[in-house]
Amino acid sequence: NPNRLAWVIVNTHADQILYISFTNDVSQALGIRIDPAGGHASMVWDEDFEPTGWAIWGLGSGAGTTFYVYEVVEY
Repeated sequence: NPNRLAWVIVNTHADQILYISFTNDVSQALGIRIDPAGGHASMVWDEDFEPTGWAIWGLGSGAGTTFYVYEVVEY
C-alpha cells in the first residue's frame, strides 16, 4: 500500500515465533524473527522510506500463532 505511513506487528502468542518478510517465500531461514509474548517490528516512512508501503507476508512457528497489526494509512 503506497499510502501506508507506518505499521507495527506484535506477536501476541505466548510461545510461538512469528516470521515476516517482504517476499512470499517467508520461512525460518528467510524471515525477520518476532519473538513471542510481545515481540514486535515496526516501520515508519520518514525513517524506513519506501519499504514501509510494501506488502508483508508472515509465517507462524505453529498452528494458531496470534499477532496484532496496526497501520497508519494516508487517505
